Amino acid sequence: MRLAWGDNAVGLQILTLNANGNYITHYSPTINNLNTVHGLEFVSYGELIIAQDNYTASQKGLAKVSFGSNLNVTFLPGTSAYYNSFIERAPDGKYYTTKPNIVNGNTSGYKLSEINYANATVTDVPNLTLPNMDLANPNRLLPDQVDHEDYIATNYRADLMSRDAVTDMGLEPNPSEDIWASPDLWNRRNSLGNPNDNQNPGYGGGGNLMKVRIKNRGCMTSQTSYVKLYWTLGATLERWPASWDSTTFINNVVAGKEIKTAGLGYADYQTVLGVDKGYEIAPLAPGQEVIITAKWTPPNPMAYNDTPRIGNDAMICFLARIDDPTQDPMYSELSSNTTSTGRNVRYNNNIVTRNTNLTNAGGEYMVVPGGGTILVGNYFEEARHFNIRFHAKSTTDMGFSEVGSVTLRLDENLWNAWMESGAEGEGIDIENYETRTLTVNDLEHAALFKIEMRPDELMGIGAYFTLNGPTDIQETYQFICSQEMSYAEDDAEQYGSQCVFAVAVHRLVEV
Repeated sequence: MRLAWGDNAVGLQILTLNANGNYITHYSPTINNLNTVHGLEFVSYGELIIAQDNYTASQKGLAKVSFGSNLNVTFLPGTSAYYNSFIERAPDGKYYTTKPNIVNGNTSGYKLSEINYANATVTDVPNLTLPNMDLANPNRLLPDQVDHEDYIATNYRADLMSRDAVTDMGLEPNPSEDIWASPDLWNRRNSLGNPNDNQNPGYGGGGNLMKVRIKNRGCMTSQTSYVKLYWTLGATLERWPASWDSTTFINNVVAGKEIKTAGLGYADYQTVLGVDKGYEIAPLAPGQEVIITAKWTPPNPMAYNDTPRIGNDAMICFLARIDDPTQDPMYSELSSNTTSTGRNVRYNNNIVTRNTNLTNAGGEYMVVPGGGTILVGNYFEEARHFNIRFHAKSTTDMGFSEVGSVTLRLDENLWNAWMESGAEGEGIDIENYETRTLTVNDLEHAALFKIEMRPDELMGIGAYFTLNGPTDIQETYQFICSQEMSYAEDDAEQYGSQCVFAVAVHRLVEV
């Protein structure tokens, strides 16, 4: 067998070893004007691909090296961007490398590229940009090899995941901000209709069905694993685990908990030797996926109505965690009173959430506003000032402002706190002081500024959507309500979670 590595002093080094790993011969091929070898991978016993810096500009980049009785080096033209990258052979037998993804003159992640050894060409993998995988050494654009062994072989394992968004490839951490409406986690009030469409939870007429889709993106068949499911009242201050583990109460009613319902014809919650495991995930082959369905009963929002903060239209949010510390451990999960749920979702492809309220603006036009209420608040141990922001998630050919209007309604506690803090804001007009309602006049930049909130204080804000009149437009609009610490408006820090309102205009959406 052979072992090869790059050496700054004398370039490429190749050792021939016997079956016991003992030294036989050493070879250092002379490559024209070679400076440094950064990455390499064997193609066969006598062939290598290398990424190298070269004193001759036209030869800098990737090269094919064949050695035996004669040395043959082929420099791949136009590959200088790859000169300092690692090279890895994937389980499909293909070879991959990376290069900086340049946006407006700056590096923004790295493009994954496939090397065709036979044709001496390199092609970018479409629609895929990788984050920097080695923060300690930015020049290392693919993961380190381990003890000079092949990286794929030493990490050849199952990897169970659910997606944060339809574009999610399972990277940890997820480089996208689009993590609040997982397509792999949804609710059904019953088994009628399209089983893959999300519905708002129903509070009467029996239990609901929570569904989670899990896929094995790894290279090996997984062993039996488990997933845990949770619900919580929709809020911009969702944290792990307090929002989800039956320790938060409103009016002496639990405001979030794990779902542990017995099967009743659906998935059975598993407890092994007194330890709660979750819902079982059967072994999955590479690329295989499964949908697990659990029965659950949402809380009645009226049970929380000791204060004005929650109405009967409260948003309910979901969370799924593939909990398998032995086979598929979390990449980075934190647990504290100030760990936002979003932080853990972004850093782990084992965790997904859905913070979505659906409003159907079908029919001739919507006269009675549709929408929902969420909680805002302060999970710190001291009083802080916060901004509350509301904005359209994306623009469309016709903005919602051309066909409808948005009203925000504050509960009494939030209204008073905002007034006492100076009633600063942007993109809003006060519509009615008695009903504490605001009209949004700028759907891109609506905000309430510098609201002082006491520790563990909870307050409510509702968003409601009305069509101005009949319209033929068919569109689904999404709006986001979020909260941030407001030390200064220009230097606001990220905080908590985002809540998404989806408004369907003349679209068949089951709410």
